[in-house]
Amino acid sequence: MDQHVDRAQVDANVLLQHGRWSGGRAKSMYGAKGESLGPATHYYRKSSGADAVVGHPAMKGRAEISLERISEDRFRVDYRQQAPLKIFLPRIDPGAAAEVVLANSAGGIAGGDHLTVRVAMGADTAAVVTSQAAEKAYRSRGPAADLETRVTVGPRARLAWVPQETILFDGARLCRRLEFDLDGTACLLAGEVWVFGRIARGEVFGRGLLHDVWRIRQNGRLVWADNLRLDGDIRRPLDATAGFAGARAAAVLMLAGPDAAGLLEPVRRIIGRAPCRAGATVVGEVLVARWLGPDPAEVRAGYDECAAALMQQVDPARSGLPVVWHV
Repeated sequence: MDQHVDRAQVDANVLLQHGRWSGGRAKSMYGAKGESLGPATHYYRKSSGADAVVGHPAMKGRAEISLERISEDRFRVDYRQQAPLKIFLPRIDPGAAAEVVLANSAGGIAGGDHLTVRVAMGADTAAVVTSQAAEKAYRSRGPAADLETRVTVGPRARLAWVPQETILFDGARLCRRLEFDLDGTACLLAGEVWVFGRIARGEVFGRGLLHDVWRIRQNGRLVWADNLRLDGDIRRPLDATAGFAGARAAAVLMLAGPDAAGLLEPVRRIIGRAPCRAGATVVGEVLVARWLGPDPAEVRAGYDECAAALMQQVDPARSGLPVVWHV
């Protein structure tokens, strides 16, 4: 498939395969029940002008996950999924945090896609939510893709939201919104890595749209708000000294919880070893660390080391990042 053409030239039979559901019961140390939300929704928008002969198929997917503690070392995980989003539950050790892997069976995000994720964590639950692979945002000739995530974290619950990086192809158009609602006793570790283009082939995310919105609330009170909008000629802010200073990758990691501020100095010692620009601070009750650099591998390395260290705030039994990150 030409990655510069939205999925218009993909055979319709291949697209329809994404609408076939397979619920299941994970054979791990937590109970699991899977359910289909129904077949995938595909809708087409016609282009105008030079693109009039090419339709733009869009995917409307949804994933819903809820966790409940059912014993001292077991969680119940219920999930519902609608293609192209898929949910996998790897085996875990007794007493460890539940691990949830999200996958996009469409192979990437194209213009007009709308993907929704909902996570509800009950009291005293613990989970690590990640993605199966790096996400790719393809070039769009029309509308932007919309990604919407809403998460609630109950009393004394702990969540690590650590998807793998998102690669923005030149011309990609992506709007994403993440909202986390925490109980005052809950702990959240959340991060992201952006790669601005397919760097290995010399491509830079020079034109397009990235609108990224984060909101974190504790007991209903807003404690973190972050908006990033790059639109049109993106190469200028990427290269500007007062902008991204030539960076081709950026990462952020946030820790919100009762003990977050006390970890500032240990985090600064860790990021001091990063091979790229990095810094950390505390904003209210949220610990924030950022990385910026011209080499995505260096940004990812600095981010990985810090995320692995902070992961024990969510799962004391865990010695590092999710295994799927290293596959």
